[in-house]
Amino acid sequence: MYIRHLVIGYFLLFLFSGVLVYISGAQAFVSLGWYLFAYLLFSYTLYFIWKKMRHLKTLNFFHFFIFFIYKVFLSLSIICAIVIGFSLYQNTINPAMLPYYTITNGDKTIRFQTMSHIASPDFYTDVYNNIFRAKKWWYVLFYEGVGPGSSESTAGFNKALWVVFTPWLYDKLSLLYGIKSQDNSLFLWVVNNKDYNIDLNLDEVMRIYKEKTSLNWETSEENWIFGSEVQNVEDIVSESIESLSPRELSVIRYFNQSLMNMIIKNKAIREGILKMIWKDDIFSVILDDRNLHLVKNIVESSEKKIFITYGMMHFEGVYELLKKSDPTWRIISQKEYQVIRPQN
Repeated sequence: MYIRHLVIGYFLLFLFSGVLVYISGAQAFVSLGWYLFAYLLFSYTLYFIWKKMRHLKTLNFFHFFIFFIYKVFLSLSIICAIVIGFSLYQNTINPAMLPYYTITNGDKTIRFQTMSHIASPDFYTDVYNNIFRAKKWWYVLFYEGVGPGSSESTAGFNKALWVVFTPWLYDKLSLLYGIKSQDNSLFLWVVNNKDYNIDLNLDEVMRIYKEKTSLNWETSEENWIFGSEVQNVEDIVSESIESLSPRELSVIRYFNQSLMNMIIKNKAIREGILKMIWKDDIFSVILDDRNLHLVKNIVESSEKKIFITYGMMHFEGVYELLKKSDPTWRIISQKEYQVIRPQN
């Protein structure tokens, strides 16, 4: 019994340690050793006291150490196997796809390209190609992009989200995923210059938010989420990346991609995250009111062929609003494009 646990435990120890040193270097192995040693002493002390209190026979320290190594590294191996399996499934076997819809009411036709603000470059190439083909058939482009606002609106928006939201935030976040941030300039002036930013500006977003919450967002900070501190995500991301080795960053990116794939595919998870962070009020403006603005522009536009690039979470709301205004709207085709793709 002891021999089997000894062999398996040490095999897993050397395997895990080798992978750890390869990814994070020898210092990580030394740190792991100290943590294990402290945990071993703590565990054996509790074990010894518990056995003595119950007047039971105790294992000697050597035999306890064998079982300790066996159980710890067996548990770590199982956890790693689950994480690796999850990541492989999400990234390779069943990656997230974003739909590209064509809808019509018989009078107007809309090609709605759902977007991710960070994605693989090949995804954005596909979007460009779809726009190019559509504009060859005299489509115009309606694209997403919240316009800038006053300094007061910017500060208020940051406080509502708990995040310092800058134009470069997605650029920073994309570094943790090993992909690219969306650049609207790639999709403009394709075939023609009929490109229209159909979105609210930040002043309008905050005006609607203020009306919905009856909150004076220009007053004291105590009115904002009980004075919660706004987080500068860009600095946090930069510090995180600087603290990681290239191999550690590669592992983190692969796992982050798997989480992103899972979230994109699961509407219930996305909605659960919004509820968990208690941001229904501001996200109601970000989603619902911007949907209303987009639909208003679609209905009032004289254009008969419209290509839309808007975030994935907007299509369902926009489609429902269009059907309320005219029940004859229907989906006539749907294609899907992989969001995150293996890098060459």
